[in-house]
Amino acid sequence: MIRWKNRAAMQVSGVFIEPTGCTVGKNQESGGILYRPYDGKIRPKSWAMFDAGTCYWKNKAEFLDGLKI
Repeated sequence: MIRWKNRAAMQVSGVFIEPTGCTVGKNQESGGILYRPYDGKIRPKSWAMFDAGTCYWKNKAEFLDGLKI
């Protein structure tokens, strides 16, 4: 995941390399993965979580359970 700022003169402000399952956010209402309902695209976790190196999903099985929800 690449964080950038300043659309007119783009600057990279962070690069985060981690497994895809750790990048995905969590829908607090359902407990499943975070996605946009109108097109189904998966949404990432917050920038604060990227900065802290934390993840909603503890392992692949837990991520897959969130995907099923």
